[in-house]
Amino acid sequence: MLAAYALTGAARQGRVRLYVVHLGGAGRIAVVPSSAVLLSAGLAWTVRGSWLLYQGSGGHLWAYQVATGRTRRFSTPCCQYTATVAARSRG
Repeated sequence: MLAAYALTGAARQGRVRLYVVHLGGAGRIAVVPSSAVLLSAGLAWTVRGSWLLYQGSGGHLWAYQVATGRTRRFSTPCCQYTATVAARSRG
């Protein structure tokens, strides 16, 4: 799977939306819910690749479970930076 942002209107407006592209086969494309933000958005896959973490509406961190379409909004203010990293804990 590939996660990518795409412009949703005129380039000068700087609004993007996040999409997940299922590679191979039919190449199905899914719109990630609550993902319309300004161009500076960051994203990362969880270590096991089952959740996509992203800057979502309201300026908060969101998670999208691709297999089920389930979303989760965190209270964590998010992402006025360009890199998001998911790492496995040793504990």
